[in-house]
Amino acid sequence: MKREVVLKSLTEHDAAWKKRLEGPRPHLYFNAKDLKQFREQIRSDKKARFALLETVGAIVAKPMRSYTSPEEEMKARGVTRLAAAGELWQRHIADDLAVLCIAGLVEDSPAIREKIRELVLGLCHYPTWGFLGSKPNIDSVCAIVAERIAVAWDWFPELWTGEDRKVILETLRARVNDLQAGGYGAAYWYNVYDHTKIPVRCAALGVCGAAFYNEIPEAPEWLAFARLNFQKVARLLPADGSSSQGVSYWSYGIFYTLQYIEATRGIIDSGELYDAAFLRNAVSYRLHSSTSGFRSILPWGDTASLDYSGPRQNLYRLAEHYHDDTAWWLAEQIPSGVSAFNLFWGTRRPTGKLSGPQALDHYFPDGGIVTTRTGWGGGDYLLSLKAGFANRAHSHLDIGALALAFGNEWLLTAPGYGKDASQPAYWKRNGERWKFFAPSTESHCTLLVNGENQRFDIESKGTIDAFFSAPLWTWSEVDLTGAYHKVSALRRGILHRRGEYIVVLDSAQAPEEISLEWLAQPGREPIHAGNALEINGENGNLRIEMLQPARPFSPRKPTVPKIDVLAQEIHTHAVREKGRSIRMIALMTPGFGGAPLPKLKAEARVLENGREVIEINGPGWTDRIERGKPGTTIEISIPGLHATAQMVAIRTTESGARSLIATGTRELDFAGVRLAGETPCDIGFEQTPEGRWIVDCSRRLDDGIKLPEGETLAAMDSRSGNAMADEGNHRYVLIQNPADALKAQQWLATLIHSRSEPELKIKRLPEQPALSPENTISIEAEDFTYQSKGKAKVKKRPGSQGGYAVTDISGRGHSLGWRFTVATAGQYHLKIRYATPKPDLRAAIMIDQAIPGEAMREVLLPAGDGFGASAKNWKETMVSDRNGTPLVFNLSAGEHEVRLSRMTEAVELDSLLFTGAE
Repeated sequence: MKREVVLKSLTEHDAAWKKRLEGPRPHLYFNAKDLKQFREQIRSDKKARFALLETVGAIVAKPMRSYTSPEEEMKARGVTRLAAAGELWQRHIADDLAVLCIAGLVEDSPAIREKIRELVLGLCHYPTWGFLGSKPNIDSVCAIVAERIAVAWDWFPELWTGEDRKVILETLRARVNDLQAGGYGAAYWYNVYDHTKIPVRCAALGVCGAAFYNEIPEAPEWLAFARLNFQKVARLLPADGSSSQGVSYWSYGIFYTLQYIEATRGIIDSGELYDAAFLRNAVSYRLHSSTSGFRSILPWGDTASLDYSGPRQNLYRLAEHYHDDTAWWLAEQIPSGVSAFNLFWGTRRPTGKLSGPQALDHYFPDGGIVTTRTGWGGGDYLLSLKAGFANRAHSHLDIGALALAFGNEWLLTAPGYGKDASQPAYWKRNGERWKFFAPSTESHCTLLVNGENQRFDIESKGTIDAFFSAPLWTWSEVDLTGAYHKVSALRRGILHRRGEYIVVLDSAQAPEEISLEWLAQPGREPIHAGNALEINGENGNLRIEMLQPARPFSPRKPTVPKIDVLAQEIHTHAVREKGRSIRMIALMTPGFGGAPLPKLKAEARVLENGREVIEINGPGWTDRIERGKPGTTIEISIPGLHATAQMVAIRTTESGARSLIATGTRELDFAGVRLAGETPCDIGFEQTPEGRWIVDCSRRLDDGIKLPEGETLAAMDSRSGNAMADEGNHRYVLIQNPADALKAQQWLATLIHSRSEPELKIKRLPEQPALSPENTISIEAEDFTYQSKGKAKVKKRPGSQGGYAVTDISGRGHSLGWRFTVATAGQYHLKIRYATPKPDLRAAIMIDQAIPGEAMREVLLPAGDGFGASAKNWKETMVSDRNGTPLVFNLSAGEHEVRLSRMTEAVELDSLLFTGAE
């Protein structure tokens, strides 16, 4: 962004902007009418007002933190220079300031106003707002702090003395000018318009420019710069609403984009950004990136398992602007604490009953992501396929990767951030980054060629070039050729029979012999069973069987030099094949609710002409899948079906054919329907219980189709069934009378499941003799051997035993387990050493994958003074029943596992101690 361009734009708009800034404050977010309405809404909502005041009370009671230099931070927390230099701790103070500002609009409280003044002046007296390398004030902390101070300045002009004004104006002028210099090229983020960097920094420039337009000489230039940058953002961000950086960074960028729009739209034309496709489709991305049950998010890129940027405020604002009830419904499904902007933007609830989404499959063409699921409940599963670009900010070399979760429990996973993400080498995208395990190819459920990473040049890419969704089938295919070295063609196809199985079809061509590995990344250590891996979880199970080649999986150790994830998280298994032309076919079978895995019998063959033939037999049905070489058309003729297509899958029962999917179809004769045309199409048939055929097609069926005598083709709304919500999918039903269409629609609605998370099993342990308290079994929390529904970390913590503890335990169902040995059988009590400020932390206590009694289903761990940032925060609690009586665990001699499951709040763990119960 050239300065002369910015100054020219400013010259064109300066007079109009100055005119809009005439009159009394506030200028940001509100005019006088809006402010009055906001106050009335908050004051009338007793629950929201109580939550706000409760949060504000805690903030007011906290003393202003004294400045801590990066060197002091390194010494106190044991972090790297890179992590300390960012001074990210200042963001928490800025967030407190945002809450106080909103509360100050609603409550006429001297204590709130004085705290606002204290935080603003305290922040201004800090010598810096974060470093980028050796340069201060040109990265995210400066942006966030400056933006919050600008809001306080604008909303509470009467609060500042003459000396206050001098301090604020001098500080903001110097530091926001540093930030502006970063935007002109002094910082790495100056031209990354398709990521979150620009929105966060430029939101601050825009808000500060508007707030200080008439007080700081450079402020008008800040506003003009931000405006032009956001116009570029609107053109360059993915039109499908997705983000190559992952879900949590998407939330981060959208949040600051919305702040910029709402804060400045009364002054400049920022409201026009709502017309941009990336914002119009933002809700769709957040919806389909959620796991079923809404307690986790897609693992693609450097992303946490939770959306820590807090998506609710984004969804509330988008819901109101676009009149989108699904956005509001989604906001209420996502667990979230109190946020200032939740209250700010979440006060205008739609009238009427909000319903959940109907689409179970979705394709993001710009992001290169497919999601397909069985339903939206915590007991349903989600499967995702990743393509898109590899080498982008926060991206991974994960093209072609698969991930599968039951609820928020990932059975096939991806690492997200590694524990060494604060190392400078982690961000050297031209080579060093890909030597870390977390972003490397071998850490994902994809294909590995010759044991090497995928390409990491800027053009490395996988393209999803086929996607089709029908009521019970989904087909996706990705061209992986552009992501690998030493191959002339590499493709992966995914056929999903909803709720029953997933077939993965891989094909590779190379000019010379290659080694091709099919990588599986289970979320925990699997069981080997012949040619299959079985992954057992709390919410569901998964079986992965290699059909071609029919060969067992082998454990695979990491080969990259920098193992930056916990040893407990690495469970890589692989099947390897060598050659110049390779086919690999795998069958994945899900099992719901901890029930035994379905027993499917499957066989796969690759014929000499390259045709793949797969037969899968289940209870009362047989599925036959045929596909030619990728991109070629085959002819298939079996009783009841004749087709010329690229891939065909048909289900038959004793009563005949019941279901069909065909892709790249040129001719079709099935169920009395004849289809022909020059343009190939994807088509699906599903028979209802009444014998009617529902037909999904990738093109309109206005001509070139012949129907059975006496039947007509009635159009249906595909969005009311479970196909993708995209208008390119056309749905019909073959009817004999109008009532047939209504019955078909009602049957489709029954396919949208919402399976609940399964209840934990009770398995009582055989009674053991009482024991003396001298019998103890000590377990260090950092030695956990099982983890699910979250990603805990091991860190040094003051006052913890041995110096280390387990942190980042998120609650929201998070589970951790420890294997231990009992030398002396007997009755034991359990004491847990932990740190949390969260009230009423509850968890289930499991022994050997089951709760030993009803009282262990939900035990209470009372809140302490905080997380384990100091030695005084640690608390020891004996696991007891609701009456305070210590619970007894009957432990036989030998190996066992103890598990804290379904934790409800964030916590840090130091140790567990079993002691004999007399």
